[in-house]
Amino acid sequence: MSGINVLLLVLAISGFLPLGIILYKRYMVKRILNTGTETVARVYKVVKTNKSSIEIVYYTYVDSRTGKQYSGHLTGKHGLYKNGETLQVFFLPENPSRSTVKGAWASVVFLIFGIVLALFVLFAVYKIGKGL
Repeated sequence: MSGINVLLLVLAISGFLPLGIILYKRYMVKRILNTGTETVARVYKVVKTNKSSIEIVYYTYVDSRTGKQYSGHLTGKHGLYKNGETLQVFFLPENPSRSTVKGAWASVVFLIFGIVLALFVLFAVYKIGKGL
């Protein structure tokens, strides 16, 4: 295999990296929701992003088994949560720092974007390789 073929192979594989990350995140959310422990978290900070319709919401929750406090964050629509409000959170008992909320990574827009990007890169690498 020549050097250019190795380079094209690496480029093709890197085109699937975003899709792999999206699929992994969706898998972890599903796993946490199915096997995780449900608890109540309290919002302690809401930060507006550059996009006026999006906010980053920071929350804390307590693992009832150990009494330790953990924190997490989520991205949501503007005005969805306010400081001091509570929300339902799920976390992994074996790794309480991994938490999620219902609806996280549920949008198929991310999945479609990852698939389109991977196919575009694969097609581009094919065309480049064919032109050599």
